[in-house]
Amino acid sequence: MVQRVRVVEQEALRTLEGMLERPRYDIVRRMRTLRRRADQLVSEYDWRPYEGRGYWHWKLPLLRHPLEGEGAREAVQAIVGQLLVDTAHRLVARRPSNLGFVKVVAIFDLPNMFGSEICMFFDEAYRAGFVDRQSDEETWTPARGSLAARWGLRAGKGFDEIGFDYVRRDFDSEPPWLQTGQVWMIGEL
Repeated sequence: MVQRVRVVEQEALRTLEGMLERPRYDIVRRMRTLRRRADQLVSEYDWRPYEGRGYWHWKLPLLRHPLEGEGAREAVQAIVGQLLVDTAHRLVARRPSNLGFVKVVAIFDLPNMFGSEICMFFDEAYRAGFVDRQSDEETWTPARGSLAARWGLRAGKGFDEIGFDYVRRDFDSEPPWLQTGQVWMIGEL
């Protein structure tokens, strides 16, 4: 499966050649590094919740500009998204059978994709509270559509998808600010 995924990624990268303003080698090098870091995560993660928290997360080890802002391309975001989903699948396959509650989820923050991550929930109550965001500072409501369909992501067996439209507010800033976007979760929901 890993070899098939890499073939698909290579084909997708070849299609990006004419789409990117930056030199092709730059994005190819960054994707190669991301793939290597994901491989390292899968092979070396020790399956412990750190600092007694109900979760552990792995943020994208990439620069911000290939993922968001003027230089971002949806094709690159889709490649990175599929890599996150595939890495989550590989982590699930490697998860020790003696663990209690552990759920692995790829989380996408849009338009701020730089904040995307793979999250492992070690506590069921924490995971349930994670999606319950109804406060003055942040509100999540169910989103329409599907990120997997939009980007052509293959979620795979045992993974589901859920999306939320969010509104984040900071009333303590001068002037107060408001941010809107979406959070998509693909994994063991």
